[in-house]
Amino acid sequence: MQPAHVVKLSRLLDSHAPYGLLVRFAAHTGLREGELAALTVADVTSMGRVASEVRVERSVRRVKGGWKTDTPKTAAGRRTTPLPRALRDDLAAYLAEHPHRDDPSAALWPGRIPGSGGDPRGLDYDRQFDIGSVIRYYFKPALKELGLIGVRWHDLRHYYATVMISMIGKGAQCTLYEVSRWMGHASYQTTVDVYGHLLDARPNVDILDDIMSAAEADLTNVQPLRRHG
Repeated sequence: MQPAHVVKLSRLLDSHAPYGLLVRFAAHTGLREGELAALTVADVTSMGRVASEVRVERSVRRVKGGWKTDTPKTAAGRRTTPLPRALRDDLAAYLAEHPHRDDPSAALWPGRIPGSGGDPRGLDYDRQFDIGSVIRYYFKPALKELGLIGVRWHDLRHYYATVMISMIGKGAQCTLYEVSRWMGHASYQTTVDVYGHLLDARPNVDILDDIMSAAEADLTNVQPLRRHG
């Protein structure tokens, strides 16, 4: 999935708000489906304003007879992930219209009254948000309309990882370890195994010349080496 695909897909789904924002949120945080569905107002706000990061503390899934809320399977699953500036602006506008924005425990995303289709009056903020229904009735039809074959919702998570890792060393102030932590991988090795090939294989070794030049210019501060042992 390319950036242009995310933009087109989210814009198309803006006609079924808040699903365009939901796509942008997933693509720019890398959260899993169940983690997105379990978010509350408190998870994206601080002191009454949109926070600089989203707190991931739980996941929700459909079970026979209803819904089940789970805690992360590993310690790495409970985490915070940065929210880009544009996404924070989107969230601020969205929360300004959220009927339960003053209730920290309120669900971030609304459920939908069965049979309401794309009618915005069918949104119900007191009903459990069902991301499976969003994927089935909105996400997949939008993919078909755009001719994006074989794309899954989970590819938004891969998109996030791909973009972040590809930018390491190209201006993004992050490391592979941080991306691993933001994604909630159980181990750093998982990130390396799945995405390590995306790292730039042509490092700029000229930086070594810069380091040596700086050292030569400051020889007066060099301390003598001490032999150990």
